[in-house]
Amino acid sequence: MRPPPHGDTEDILAAQEGESLPSPKNLLPRQRLPPRIDAILVMAKCLVPAMFVVISAVVAIPLNSFLGPQSRSCLEQIAGGALIGTFAFELTKGYMLHDHNGAVDYKLVACTLVGTVFSGQIQTAAQGFWPYVAVEDLDEPAFEDGKDEDELDSGQVDSITFGDSVPFALAFFVDGVVLGYETQRRILPIGSSVWERARPALTSTLTYVVSIDNAIEGIGLYQKLDEDTMPTWVYYMLFVSVIFLGGLLTIAVRLIASDGLQAAWFAFGAFSILDGGLELSREGMTTWVLLGFLIVWAILLLGANQE
Repeated sequence: MRPPPHGDTEDILAAQEGESLPSPKNLLPRQRLPPRIDAILVMAKCLVPAMFVVISAVVAIPLNSFLGPQSRSCLEQIAGGALIGTFAFELTKGYMLHDHNGAVDYKLVACTLVGTVFSGQIQTAAQGFWPYVAVEDLDEPAFEDGKDEDELDSGQVDSITFGDSVPFALAFFVDGVVLGYETQRRILPIGSSVWERARPALTSTLTYVVSIDNAIEGIGLYQKLDEDTMPTWVYYMLFVSVIFLGGLLTIAVRLIASDGLQAAWFAFGAFSILDGGLELSREGMTTWVLLGFLIVWAILLLGANQE
């Protein structure tokens, strides 16, 4: 019998403090209760990548004049490889496609498809704001001195607007979504302190994978923020806010007793991670993309050994 995804069995018994959860394989379907989510733990998990976004801002703002287009491109590709690796090794295990008896549930499969399509449409709409320009949109006279060609090659254009930050905000938003579905491996007794409930966030492998990616991406995206609309630091605070927003919405979604909704919402977040990785890996499987992929793989392997 295949155990259900996302630890639906995590809230079966009132476990003693520090006691590991029983193996899902040893539990019968009738023993399973609706999943419970610890809001404090989810917010603590969101806090870690949010702090890395702040760190990336502290690094990116003073280093902006020293990082050229090539350096930024390398950072973006590393971040893209990290996102692809996260999806491949961690998120694919969380898709909810089976019922409590371990059989394929076609309703859940359909809901997963709906969530994936919805994610793709949202990503497409957001990337419509992306600060790229088509060759036919450039003024022909500007090609005479090669100015626009240089801008096109470097991925920069003069008409950067607030809308250019939308894809990045969406990428940070889904961090909160996927962290809200990470399996909670231990249940603390009722009455545990806030620190005891939040502490597992410091040992969460997925949390650190997302955080490292945020740090790399946060440094690389600096050049694509419109400083005329609002100060750069405000953008980074906005990115921090949407991480928590994604976590809060996921908490609300998980309180709804609907397997189909859970399957769709997780698929939305997971596919958004993959889409973001592919968007940042526009050059294909380069050495830098592979480096980001391997970094995530190494972190996950180390985390698995520690567990």
